[in-house]
Amino acid sequence: MAKWPIFDDMRSLLVVASLVLSACGSQPGAPTTSEPSAPTQDPPQTAEDKLSRAQASTCAAVCDRLIQCSASDAKANLSPQQVAELNLEQTMPAAVEDCKRSCVSKPLSPKQLITARECVNGVFECPDYLGCLDAIRKGA
Repeated sequence: MAKWPIFDDMRSLLVVASLVLSACGSQPGAPTTSEPSAPTQDPPQTAEDKLSRAQASTCAAVCDRLIQCSASDAKANLSPQQVAELNLEQTMPAAVEDCKRSCVSKPLSPKQLITARECVNGVFECPDYLGCLDAIRKGA
Protein backbone atom coordinates (compact mmCIF):
# COMPACT_ATOMS: atom_id res chain seq x y z
CA MET A 1 0.00 0.00 0.00
CA ALA A 2 1.38 3.40 -1.00
CA LYS A 3 1.83 5.84 1.80
CA TRP A 4 0.32 9.28 1.33
CA PRO A 5 2.75 11.90 2.53
CA ILE A 6 0.06 13.92 4.33
CA PHE A 7 -0.90 11.01 6.60
CA ASP A 8 1.69 9.97 9.16
CA ASP A 9 -0.06 6.78 10.14
CA MET A 10 -3.02 4.64 9.31
CA ARG A 11 -5.10 6.07 12.17
CA SER A 12 -5.12 9.60 10.71
CA LEU A 13 -6.07 8.16 7.31
CA LEU A 14 -9.00 6.30 8.91
CA VAL A 15 -10.16 9.43 10.76
CA VAL A 16 -10.15 11.47 7.56
CA ALA A 17 -11.88 8.68 5.65
CA SER A 18 -14.58 8.32 8.28
CA LEU A 19 -15.19 12.07 8.28
CA VAL A 20 -15.50 12.10 4.48
CA LEU A 21 -17.81 9.09 4.48
CA SER A 22 -19.98 10.46 7.26
CA ALA A 23 -20.31 13.77 5.48
CA CYS A 24 -21.16 12.17 2.15
CA GLY A 25 -23.26 9.36 3.50
CA SER A 26 -25.43 11.18 5.99
CA GLN A 27 -29.14 10.94 5.45
CA PRO A 28 -31.24 14.06 4.93
CA GLY A 29 -32.27 15.50 8.24
CA ALA A 30 -29.67 13.49 10.15
CA PRO A 31 -27.51 15.54 12.49
CA THR A 32 -23.94 16.06 11.41
CA THR A 33 -20.93 16.07 13.69
CA SER A 34 -18.95 18.62 11.73
CA GLU A 35 -17.32 21.51 13.51
CA PRO A 36 -19.08 24.86 13.18
CA SER A 37 -17.48 27.04 10.57
CA ALA A 38 -15.36 29.94 11.68
CA PRO A 39 -17.17 33.26 11.76
CA THR A 40 -16.74 35.26 8.62
CA GLN A 41 -15.02 38.57 8.92
CA ASP A 42 -16.75 41.66 7.70
CA PRO A 43 -14.90 43.67 5.12
CA PRO A 44 -13.02 46.66 6.47
CA GLN A 45 -15.28 49.62 7.09
CA THR A 46 -14.69 52.86 5.31
CA ALA A 47 -15.03 56.26 6.92
CA GLU A 48 -18.21 56.70 4.90
CA ASP A 49 -19.67 53.47 6.35
CA LYS A 50 -18.88 54.59 9.88
CA LEU A 51 -20.40 58.03 9.26
CA SER A 52 -23.52 56.44 7.77
CA ARG A 53 -23.96 54.15 10.78
CA ALA A 54 -23.38 57.06 13.16
CA GLN A 55 -26.00 59.09 11.31
CA ALA A 56 -28.55 56.26 11.45
CA SER A 57 -27.99 55.83 15.18
CA THR A 58 -28.16 59.56 15.84
CA CYS A 59 -31.27 59.97 13.70
CA ALA A 60 -33.01 57.20 15.65
CA ALA A 61 -32.24 58.90 18.97
CA VAL A 62 -33.16 62.38 17.70
CA CYS A 63 -36.45 61.19 16.20
CA ASP A 64 -37.50 59.23 19.28
CA ARG A 65 -37.05 62.29 21.44
CA LEU A 66 -38.53 64.68 18.87
CA ILE A 67 -41.74 62.64 18.53
CA GLN A 68 -41.99 62.33 22.33
CA CYS A 69 -41.75 66.12 22.54
CA SER A 70 -44.45 66.45 19.88
CA ALA A 71 -46.73 64.15 21.83
CA SER A 72 -46.07 66.07 25.06
CA ASP A 73 -46.81 69.32 23.29
CA ALA A 74 -50.07 67.93 21.90
CA LYS A 75 -51.14 66.74 25.35
CA ALA A 76 -50.31 70.13 26.86
CA ASN A 77 -52.02 72.25 24.21
CA LEU A 78 -54.94 70.21 22.90
CA SER A 79 -58.16 69.12 24.50
CA PRO A 80 -58.36 65.53 25.77
CA GLN A 81 -60.76 64.76 22.91
CA GLN A 82 -58.30 66.11 20.32
CA VAL A 83 -55.46 64.12 21.89
CA ALA A 84 -57.62 60.99 21.81
CA GLU A 85 -58.34 61.59 18.11
CA LEU A 86 -54.59 61.70 17.43
CA ASN A 87 -54.34 58.11 18.69
CA LEU A 88 -50.76 58.71 19.79
CA GLU A 89 -50.07 55.10 20.74
CA GLN A 90 -50.69 54.08 17.15
CA THR A 91 -49.35 57.12 15.30
CA MET A 92 -46.15 57.77 17.25
CA PRO A 93 -44.21 54.68 16.02
CA ALA A 94 -45.03 55.52 12.40
CA ALA A 95 -44.04 59.14 12.98
CA VAL A 96 -40.69 58.04 14.44
CA GLU A 97 -40.03 55.82 11.40
CA ASP A 98 -40.95 58.63 8.99
CA CYS A 99 -38.66 61.00 10.88
CA LYS A 100 -35.77 58.50 10.75
CA ARG A 101 -36.21 57.94 7.01
CA SER A 102 -36.22 61.67 6.41
CA CYS A 103 -33.21 62.23 8.67
CA VAL A 104 -30.97 59.58 7.10
CA SER A 105 -31.87 60.69 3.58
CA LYS A 106 -30.04 63.99 4.14
CA PRO A 107 -26.32 63.60 4.72
CA LEU A 108 -25.17 65.26 7.92
CA SER A 109 -21.65 66.44 8.60
CA PRO A 110 -19.69 64.99 11.50
CA LYS A 111 -20.13 68.33 13.30
CA GLN A 112 -23.91 68.14 12.85
CA LEU A 113 -23.90 64.58 14.22
CA ILE A 114 -21.94 65.68 17.27
CA THR A 115 -24.37 68.55 17.86
CA ALA A 116 -27.33 66.19 17.49
CA ARG A 117 -25.82 63.77 20.01
CA GLU A 118 -25.25 66.65 22.41
CA CYS A 119 -28.90 67.63 22.02
CA VAL A 120 -30.09 64.07 22.68
CA ASN A 121 -27.75 63.51 25.61
CA GLY A 122 -28.32 66.94 27.13
CA VAL A 123 -30.83 67.46 29.89
CA PHE A 124 -33.17 69.70 27.95
CA GLU A 125 -36.85 70.31 28.27
CA CYS A 126 -38.61 69.95 24.93
CA PRO A 127 -38.54 73.65 23.92
CA ASP A 128 -34.80 73.79 24.60
CA TYR A 129 -34.31 70.48 22.81
CA LEU A 130 -36.00 71.91 19.72
CA GLY A 131 -33.78 74.98 19.95
CA CYS A 132 -30.73 72.74 20.15
CA LEU A 133 -31.86 70.86 17.04
CA ASP A 134 -32.23 74.18 15.16
CA ALA A 135 -28.44 74.47 15.31
CA ILE A 136 -28.22 71.29 13.23
CA ARG A 137 -30.49 72.69 10.54
CA LYS A 138 -28.38 75.81 10.41
CA GLY A 139 -25.30 73.72 9.74
CA ALA A 140 -24.00 73.55 13.33
